[in-house]
Formats: sequence, C-alpha cells, structure tokens
Amino acid sequence: RQRQMCIRDRVGFLSAVEFPYFAANPNVLGVTFTLMWSDGSGNLTDIDNNGKVDVAFREIYYNDEFNWADNGLEGTQPDGTRLFDFPSVAIHEVGHGFSAAHFGSIGTQDGVLVANPRAVMNAIYGGTLHSLTGRDVGATCSNWSQWPHR
Repeated sequence: RQRQMCIRDRVGFLSAVEFPYFAANPNVLGVTFTLMWSDGSGNLTDIDNNGKVDVAFREIYYNDEFNWADNGLEGTQPDGTRLFDFPSVAIHEVGHGFSAAHFGSIGTQDGVLVANPRAVMNAIYGGTLHSLTGRDVGATCSNWSQWPHR
C-alpha cells in the first residue's frame, strides 16, 4: 500500500510547486523521463548486448498549471481562457515513452511558432492532433525496426 501511494503521488498531473521542472520553464506542457538500469558501480547496463542502454522505466508528468480539454476543444475560448488538448499532448509524451524524439523545423509565421512538417512529435504544441502522421510512423518504424533484438 505504501508503494502504491508513492507511485500515484509521483506520476500524472503535477503543479509547478510539486514539480520544479515546470516552474523553471512554465511553457512545458508535459515531460517524459527515461530511467536506466545501472550496475553496482553506477555504470549503465546493456544486459542483452544489443548496443543500447537498458531502460528501467519511464515517467510522464503533465503540467497542471495549464487548462486542459479532452473534448476536442482547444485554443483561446470566448472567455479568454486558453485550452490545450490533453489527448494530443498525451500522445506526444507516450511517443517519447516509445523512444521517439522531437523532429521538424520550428519557425514563425505571422508572429506565431509553427512546426514543419506538422507531426505529433514536434517540439511545440500545434493544436489538436490525435493521429500519427507519416513522419511519426516513420520514426517509430526506424526506432523499432530491429525489435526484438537477438
């Protein structure tokens, strides 16, 4: 029971007060951390000798300082509140959980940040996007093309 409470308290939505990473950069909607296995000397392990460090687990946190929507609404609302589409951000963070990195060029258009090409794994939030793009699928295939490693 003690362990379950600890895990529940450490994964999911956190505020800037609970998670200083968000306070250091208040524009971060979510973050994924990858924790690795190490041996008794602190060296990262590669137990299956596949040339890759062994991943122990990943933690995903979402910034509770933002207004989230899960009904397809996002953007600035009539009352001035800005909503962010939670499923879009969650799909992005889960992409990191599957070893996908950011890609695409970031620029400005009419004073607004934009990514090209648009994809789930862009480094900026570009609005509602609930399906992987061709670029996202290509990156996933590239990351996992040799799985399972023998």
